[in-house]
Amino acid sequence: MVINSQRIPALDAYRATMMLLGLVLHSAVFTATYARVRTEFGEGILYLIYDFIHTFRMPAFFLISGFFSALLYEKYGAGGLLSNRTKRVLLPLLIFWPLVVIAFQLIFALSTGGSVVPAEQNFVEFYHLWFLSYLMYLNLITVLLVKMLPMIFAKQLKILNTKLFQVLLFISATLLLAAIPYTLEDDGTLKTASAVAPDNSMIAFYLIIFLLGWFSHQNQTMLATFKQYFYIFLFIGALGYFAHLATSEQLDYDYRVVYFASSLSLSFAILGIMMILVTGHNRVVSYFSRASYWIYIVHLPMVFLFLTLLDSLNLDILGRFLIVLTLTTLTSVLSYQVFVKNTALGSWL
Repeated sequence: MVINSQRIPALDAYRATMMLLGLVLHSAVFTATYARVRTEFGEGILYLIYDFIHTFRMPAFFLISGFFSALLYEKYGAGGLLSNRTKRVLLPLLIFWPLVVIAFQLIFALSTGGSVVPAEQNFVEFYHLWFLSYLMYLNLITVLLVKMLPMIFAKQLKILNTKLFQVLLFISATLLLAAIPYTLEDDGTLKTASAVAPDNSMIAFYLIIFLLGWFSHQNQTMLATFKQYFYIFLFIGALGYFAHLATSEQLDYDYRVVYFASSLSLSFAILGIMMILVTGHNRVVSYFSRASYWIYIVHLPMVFLFLTLLDSLNLDILGRFLIVLTLTTLTSVLSYQVFVKNTALGSWL
């Protein structure tokens, strides 16, 4: 398998899926957090949905981002890669971040009868757009590494064409991830690094995963391994996830190894499954691959808007979640179809 500058539907679908799962994750966790009518069972289901998706979603996203960055580097060089990332990553962050802050101000005012968020709390975090700042950090760091170590990062490493060394790479990555401090919340889940100030531990954490994606482009037999052995990765990922559920209060090194083995393995398994299922052009897959960036950018204020509008209704917590998720998805897709798809904004995103 050799992937050059052509669009690969399975990889585009993989990246889009990780973005769109953000709608499910955020609808679940914020419904569980803010729903007025709740049951222990319903709340537990929503937190389980959030916890499971959160285990692999961002690692998977940064894995495929590393792959596409390596592709851009191969095609355009360091200048072309950073120019593309500035246009596609940094500028959307700088433009949409203030708009998201304004949207949250308006929704907060609606929910409180006119109060606004204190000014000092407005720009202390990137909210759900935080990953864009980390993508810029990771691309800059990786370009420096490529320049300093071209024999490793700019060329194929034939040693990684063997299954044994691929396994050793995956194990080494897991052990390194587990060794990085301050990457877990108190409940044993992966930290969300939404603060504007960069978190060095999380940059190091995602850099390892980003580089795995980079190496997967340089040595594309790794992609074939994900596809061929997806069931093994799925088994390891599921086993590690159930172990996490049973021992989430034990944040020692052994727990971290198990949890991050689950994160990586689920990321690899889903990528392999996507490569099996999406083998050619599909209109639906193509549409959501193009639309997912916009949908993700606009979805979180909508989640809070619909939670606010539904607050006075006596709805079961799971019913509230399904309504919020459905309305958020439909509204986000409709906004893309009407205002973005056939515009310069759509071409840009």
